[in-house]
Amino acid sequence: MIKKTQTIWSAYSQIAKATTLLAVLIAGITSCSSDSDTTDLKETTTKNITESTKGVVTTIKEVAPGEYKIDDEKVIENKDGSYVTVEKLDGSKDSTSLQSLKDPSHSRSFFGTYAVSRLLMGSLAGTYFNRNMSSVSVNPSNYSNSQAYNNSQKLKGNMANTARTRPVSVPSSGSKGYGASRSFRSFGG
Repeated sequence: MIKKTQTIWSAYSQIAKATTLLAVLIAGITSCSSDSDTTDLKETTTKNITESTKGVVTTIKEVAPGEYKIDDEKVIENKDGSYVTVEKLDGSKDSTSLQSLKDPSHSRSFFGTYAVSRLLMGSLAGTYFNRNMSSVSVNPSNYSNSQAYNNSQKLKGNMANTARTRPVSVPSSGSKGYGASRSFRSFGG
């Protein structure tokens, strides 16, 4: 009788384990195929962005070997005419259009250094590359002197007066996507 009771309990135990496993599998499959999260991917909100309609001519000077500062910036009417000139310590000059710098292979050969590209993004030239003018921050440490910085600040204000504002659709803050509820940070070695 004891052996028969043990066999019955063993069978019940196996059935309970199988039922639990089946419930977990069904829950997993249901959550993977649920459409409840996919609607969140499509949720967007409208945001206004301000785009510059004018162009920029930027002059960068090498002030020490490998160290560059913005010496002057001018606003021009034709945005497509924007360009940068780099003046080296040895007296040589190199100029290129900002449009050509959108091509990664050209920008690497022109810059030759990260310092020049960093300067451009923290100057009025950044308005050429960044479609939202309000996201461009003119960095005072990028300029050769306070007069050059103040001039660029004033010019940015003038550019803002002629900029156009238009609505764009962006993902809403509550939308979910890959990794939305998980940290991508890795801890450990």
